[in-house]
Amino acid sequence: MLEQLEGDHRDWLLIAAYNLLMQRKADRALTLLELLNLIDPDCRQCRTMLAYANLLLDDRQGCADAVSPLELERAELPPRGKAAIDALTRLAGAGQGSG
Repeated sequence: MLEQLEGDHRDWLLIAAYNLLMQRKADRALTLLELLNLIDPDCRQCRTMLAYANLLLDDRQGCADAVSPLELERAELPPRGKAAIDALTRLAGAGQGSG
């Protein structure tokens, strides 16, 4: 069934997840983003939002796991994307090693 979801469905999931994140409903956004990640694992926006959702839920490891593939593609990102990845990477690492 997942393979039947096309571009419009993917866009809807991305927009719905974005709106939930803006409302600070990270747990609900995470569900949509995990589905989108199954459908399109190469979606950079999804992975960035996954990292942010995990950060909002105080799951630093989940944030680091979502952001690490993006770090590999950092050179291909526009300046705003690079800044977002840098910030998420710093925040994901902030809680590691302090426990």
